[in-house]
Amino acid sequence: MTEHAHNPENFGTIVKPLLGLVVLLVLLAISINIFGIAGLMVPVLALVPTVYVILIWISLGKS
Repeated sequence: MTEHAHNPENFGTIVKPLLGLVVLLVLLAISINIFGIAGLMVPVLALVPTVYVILIWISLGKS
């Protein structure tokens, strides 16, 4: 490995999107708990554009 791989700034750029993904998964789990399987369509549909925007943001290198 190079010294560049151990840079704390690189660690932050990896952890922030992963933390965001974990938060989205936790919110999805909470919505399943609240709405149940039958009412799951509404929260999932609300997450689709949010996840899409986050993926575009990550692919552009924004953090």
